Amino acid sequence: MGWRADAVAGFLGTSVLIGCAEGSPLAEFETGAPSFPPPESAASSSSTGADRSETTAETHGEPGGASTPGPGIVPEPPGDGETTTGPDGWGSGSSSGVDEPKTPIPTIPEGPHPPPSTRHAPRPLGTTAAPWGYWEYLPPTYAESGPFPLIVFLHGLGENGDGTTQLGSVLTYGPPMLIQSDIWISEAPFVVLSPQNSDLLCPSVENIESFLDYAIEAYDVAPDRVYLTGLSCGATGAWNYLAHDQDPPVAAAVLIAGEGRIAEAAAGCELGQVPIWGIHGDADPLVSVQGTIAPINALLDCEPPADAQMTIYPGVGHDSWTQTYDLSAGHNIYAWMLER
Repeated sequence: MGWRADAVAGFLGTSVLIGCAEGSPLAEFETGAPSFPPPESAASSSSTGADRSETTAETHGEPGGASTPGPGIVPEPPGDGETTTGPDGWGSGSSSGVDEPKTPIPTIPEGPHPPPSTRHAPRPLGTTAAPWGYWEYLPPTYAESGPFPLIVFLHGLGENGDGTTQLGSVLTYGPPMLIQSDIWISEAPFVVLSPQNSDLLCPSVENIESFLDYAIEAYDVAPDRVYLTGLSCGATGAWNYLAHDQDPPVAAAVLIAGEGRIAEAAAGCELGQVPIWGIHGDADPLVSVQGTIAPINALLDCEPPADAQMTIYPGVGHDSWTQTYDLSAGHNIYAWMLER
């Protein structure tokens, strides 16, 4: 299932803010294909609240381009009252303030391609050198071009398992669900690895480090384009990994409904060496929204401010990830990653 041509432009790093105006020559890849979110248009900042998440938040208005919803992913503009906070909305693109050359992003030709699920394979614990069993997704041109950017997705507590017979539960949410459901865009130039955490609680720093080491060694991926994302307990584990000496390093992280206060207390402004986009629902009954607001605000108070931002969904509970990963909230997290 294809997405709009402006989606691919965004994925390929042309611009994270690229959109298609109505009547543009950029057409749908397939008739009735779901449209990609148009660019976010930032209005003037609100100054009505005492909390940093309100006083420095950009409130998003109507999108600048036409949207043609179809089956599967149906993007919507950011919801009323939703806030995204950051030093300049999308960040500087470099936590050091210095743009360093990055490994070029391979271009995947426009399809049709075989369904994404046909390139999605389980790798049970014990069949590889990885510390976890995992799901492997390879882009359609993996054998011909590379190295590719890598996304490592860390699931929530409810999907923990033994890495073998329970590996299917990893397909419940996030990128592995989109891939297995053939909603994922084949032109997205990512290798996606989705391990199953077999720790008792959230994934440990040691296992995350070991898995990243394994992935960089075993796959044709760019070490300077390793992206970490997770939801709930997986996001908490990722926060903790970012707070430690990162080896291997991560280029950027999208952390959804996680608890980051302990990580920020431990690492302080050093946590901001990695660009972070924290996302949360303000009605989350399981993980306090302050688990995102407090550490992101602390990073924005660093000198210089970190490349950090947050999006807070009003009235949303613990599941703030579905509308984020399928892009129906209007935030292109994947293009944001490639900008870093």
